[in-house]
Amino acid sequence: MWFTFLFIGKGRTSRIISTSNELTFVHLTIRADGGSDIGYGHLVRTTALAREAHSRGHTVTYATTTPSAVRDVCSVPIETVTLPVRDDPSPFVDWIRRTNPDVAYTDAYPVDTNYQCAVREQIPLVVAQDDARHTICADAFVNGNLYANELTYDYVEPEPVWHLGPEYLLLRDEVARLAKETPPWRETVSEVLITMGGSDIRGMTPTAMCALDGLEANLTVVIGPGFSNGNEIRRMASDVEICCSVVETPPNLLELMFDADLAITACGSTVYELLALGTPAVAVVQAANQRHIASVLNDKNLATVLPFDTSVADIRAAVFDLLDNPVQRRRYRENGQNIVPATGSKNVCDVVISTSEQSFL
Repeated sequence: MWFTFLFIGKGRTSRIISTSNELTFVHLTIRADGGSDIGYGHLVRTTALAREAHSRGHTVTYATTTPSAVRDVCSVPIETVTLPVRDDPSPFVDWIRRTNPDVAYTDAYPVDTNYQCAVREQIPLVVAQDDARHTICADAFVNGNLYANELTYDYVEPEPVWHLGPEYLLLRDEVARLAKETPPWRETVSEVLITMGGSDIRGMTPTAMCALDGLEANLTVVIGPGFSNGNEIRRMASDVEICCSVVETPPNLLELMFDADLAITACGSTVYELLALGTPAVAVVQAANQRHIASVLNDKNLATVLPFDTSVADIRAAVFDLLDNPVQRRRYRENGQNIVPATGSKNVCDVVISTSEQSFL
């Protein structure tokens, strides 16, 4: 992997954080947004960090343009500060100056190079980014995706500390617990799950349901918090000839994933949870930023991947191919659990806390 760097002519204000050998607690601010229009992936993964930090006694504040979505997703006590716009750093920087948190963690596409530099001038900064779209201005950089080491990153001096690959993939605590157990195995598929994440951006859930018409299995369909097609999904459940149940934002979602013989999902955060749990999957590209994941899933034989313009016939063919091929389903299970560890939340929290202890000269 090659790194190039750019110089951006911005100085940083001097800020000293005292350190000692005693246990200290920090105030972490997370900059992330989510919702039905932009998806819930950024919130799902950052709340895994929030839970880990909270479990260690640290204070967490979300700086977000979508506070209600944060509260819907995050299950631990956190503060929220509402920002008026996504791409202007000024309101966030003003809040940092008034509140003086110890470290910032950003996971939002509008947090570009200038935004990062403005924040980094105030406090230590950890940037999470799925791709190399922005030149990085941070003290530490996190990309937990399977393809993270294959990208070329530009950065502003001084060079950030790099944390790349699935060992830094943020997964929910329940994933880590279930991943330690042996998932059920049935040679004949009897439990199928459709889960497109927090929001069904392209409305693919009814399409996937239609593809399973006539299948002799139990089908569970998940409606996420940001779905706008819930009524269509419920109507489809009545139309298809399959034993179908529809559940809305189920608290036991991860257990449903763990128990499934086969899942149909998008190529977003949910597919990583399925890999860690060992659930064979048909993964559908729902957005342009999912194509990197889709490529690696296909190249490493981790799932059956379908393109952006997938049809009912495409999904049906992929599913029935796996129904007749338990060897391939088992291969997906083993490959997924081998490549995606469930310790990413602990590792990223370690990165954030160690970054907060840096001194700015």
